[in-house]
Amino acid sequence: MPLGETLRHHREGLHPSRGCRDRKCRNNSQPTSRRPIVTRHYNTITRSTLNDFSHLTARLATVLAFALLAGACGDDPAEPEPEPPRISPDRDVLVAIYNATDGSNWRRQDNWLTDAPVAEWYGVATDAAGRVVRLALPTHGLKGRVPAIIGELSELRHLAIGGNKLTGPLPPELGSATKLDSLFLTNNQLTGSIPGSFLQLDLSAFEFGGNDGLCVPANPAFTQWASGIPRLDGPGCADEDTQILHFLYESTNGGGWTNSGGWLSEEPLGDWFGVDTDSIGRVAALILAENGLSGTLPDSLGGLSALRRLDISGNELEGRLPQSLLDINLQNLVYSGTQLCAPQYRRFLQWLGRIAVHEGSGITCSTTQRELLTLFYEATNGAQWQNNLNWVSDVPIELWYGVHTDDNGQVIGLALQSNGLQGSIPPELGTRLPV
Repeated sequence: MPLGETLRHHREGLHPSRGCRDRKCRNNSQPTSRRPIVTRHYNTITRSTLNDFSHLTARLATVLAFALLAGACGDDPAEPEPEPPRISPDRDVLVAIYNATDGSNWRRQDNWLTDAPVAEWYGVATDAAGRVVRLALPTHGLKGRVPAIIGELSELRHLAIGGNKLTGPLPPELGSATKLDSLFLTNNQLTGSIPGSFLQLDLSAFEFGGNDGLCVPANPAFTQWASGIPRLDGPGCADEDTQILHFLYESTNGGGWTNSGGWLSEEPLGDWFGVDTDSIGRVAALILAENGLSGTLPDSLGGLSALRRLDISGNELEGRLPQSLLDINLQNLVYSGTQLCAPQYRRFLQWLGRIAVHEGSGITCSTTQRELLTLFYEATNGAQWQNNLNWVSDVPIELWYGVHTDDNGQVIGLALQSNGLQGSIPPELGTRLPV
C-alpha cells in the first residue's frame, strides 16, 4: 500500500466519522482498545505538564518576592550622609564676630580662626551644608557692641551671648537673621529699645534682662509681638516709668486730683490724663497744671529719663525739687504758683540754666548739709582728691569719705588731711561746716 494511503487510513481510523463508506469500516469505527489508552495517556501528560508549570511559576514568584523584600529591607549598603564642607559660607562672618568682640581674650577659642571646619569651632554648630545654626558663647568674655554682621547668619536658629560685656544698643541688622528661634542676651550692658526689625522674628525664647535699660517698646505692634513669645524675660520700656508715675500719684494725693483719668490702670501710659509718650512708650511730657496736686515730689521722678516737659504749676506742692532731676535733659520746666524751691548748689543751678523754658516759684531753698558738702567738694576740686569715695552720690553723707556725723546724722567733723584738696572754702559756707 502506498505511503499516502497508509496515512489516510490511519487518519480515518482515528476519526471514524471522516471518509468511512463500507460496513466494515463503519463496524471498525467503534472505539478500540487503543483509543482510550491514547486518550488517557494524552490527558495524563497534559495535567502533569500544567502542574509542573504551576509549581515553577510559584517558585519563581517566591524567589522574586524575597528579592524585592531584601531590597526593601536595605540589604544594599545605604549611602553615607554628606559631610559639611570644610570651608563654610559663614566662616568670614564668624571671623568678623571674633575680631569685633575681643576674641583673643575670650575664655576659650578652641579652633577659632583655624582651617578646621567651623562646626569644630568652640560654641558653633552647623547643618549638613556647613551653615551656622547655633552660636553659644555665654559668659565668655565678649566685649564691645553686638556685631551687626550676625544678621548675615541667615540659617542661625540659636544665639546665646548673655553674661558678657557687650554694650550699646542692639543693631537693627540682627533682625535679618529671620530663622532665629531662641535669643539670649541677659546680663550685659546693653541699652536702648529692641529694634523694630525684631518684629519679623518668630521667637520661642527671648531673654534680655539685667542690662542697662534694654527694653521692649510699649506700642501696639511690639505688645502683640511680645505676647506671642512663650519664653520672654525682660522689661518693657514703660515698666519703670509706670512705677514712677505710681509714686508720683501716691506722694501728691492722687485720689484728690481734679482729673486722674486712666491713672493706675492697665491702659497704655499715653492714655493716662496729662501724660504724653514717645514712640516706644516712655513718658515724654507730664502736664498736670492746676490739677489739685498736693504734697511733695518723689525723689524717683528723675527716673523718667525720656521726660522733656514738666508742668506742675498752680498746685499745692511744697518742698525741694528732687536732685534726681539732674539726670533728665528737660527742655521745659514750669512750677510757678507752687511752694517748690530749687536747691542752690552750683551743679543744680547750672542745670536750671540749661533749660530753655524755666518758670520757677521764686522761692529759694534753705541749704542742707548735703548741699553744703557738695559746694565744698566743688570748690576744692573734689574730682581730683586722692580719695573721694561716695562724695556727691545718693548714699547717706555719713558714708562719704572723711565725713563724721553724730547719732542724729548731723555733720560734726571732716577728716580730709593730705587728700589733695585745692582752692578755698566758699564764703557762702561761712562757719556752717566744721572743717
